[in-house]
Amino acid sequence: MELDRLEEMADAFLAGIQVTEEGRALYAAALRDFLDLLEARPDLFQDPGVLLRVRQALRERGLRPSTVAFKMTVIRRFLDYLDLREALPPAWIRARAYERAMRGRAREEAAAPPLGPDPDLLGRLLQVLRRRIDGPPRRRARAMRDYALALLLARTGLRVSEALSLRTEDVFAEDGGVRREARIRAKGRQEQWFPLPEDVRRALAAWREALQDLHPRLARRASFVFVSLGRNRLGRLSRQQAWNILTSAAREAGFRASPHDLRRMLARRLLRRGVDLAKVQAVLRHRSPATTLRYARAQPHEIRRALEEAQGEQKD
Repeated sequence: MELDRLEEMADAFLAGIQVTEEGRALYAAALRDFLDLLEARPDLFQDPGVLLRVRQALRERGLRPSTVAFKMTVIRRFLDYLDLREALPPAWIRARAYERAMRGRAREEAAAPPLGPDPDLLGRLLQVLRRRIDGPPRRRARAMRDYALALLLARTGLRVSEALSLRTEDVFAEDGGVRREARIRAKGRQEQWFPLPEDVRRALAAWREALQDLHPRLARRASFVFVSLGRNRLGRLSRQQAWNILTSAAREAGFRASPHDLRRMLARRLLRRGVDLAKVQAVLRHRSPATTLRYARAQPHEIRRALEEAQGEQKD
């Protein structure tokens, strides 16, 4: 199969797959990596071990294991799509079986590192966003919004969808002040009241003030707390916009992170400080403590130990 034909099939796959626009962009990036490797190494079209070669190439780029795993999942699904369309190169027909046979299943349990990454990552991210505050009114307002959003996600553990769904009346009282508790529309559409830390309340108040200075009339009619700063309208900030804002700030700070990583950082910080697992689970509103430990990127033996301790407490 020629590379041009494979690119056409990739476009068709991306157009038809049922994911969010954010997910589609991630799928497209994974397939671009795959196609770039095939362009550099056309011999892979004749190699049944193509998946092993791609995995190795991704690892050599220094990508995180979770990133490599995601990209490989996308590439495998793309091969399944090619197979369904009867467009799979003959050498790749047994690629999935070849990968399973040659990779094996044995895994060595690594020694547990300290919980989470460098604890200063959040500080570096917020510092980048604070530096953007100095400037003309529009740039200042945008920077105040971005800082308030990042701080809200990092301090409360809200999902980005929950933060972007906050309406003005959920956060601001009738006198314009910031409530001590915000009303959120949590996963599953149930409403909950969530306490706002003092520094988050100050950041939200500063963002609101900057918005009112920039658009006095439009600000009074804004339905959502986090809005895009158009000339004549204030539309709700989209997930893609939030993704771009926070990932670009993280890159400027020297690391990679998504909005959801701020939620994970909170779990790590709390567990590192010795906060009880059940309390961290309650903050993040997880149904299972195992999910909370996965967010904290705990090692397998840490997960087993915590679950065994929880089971022992139940017996007592």
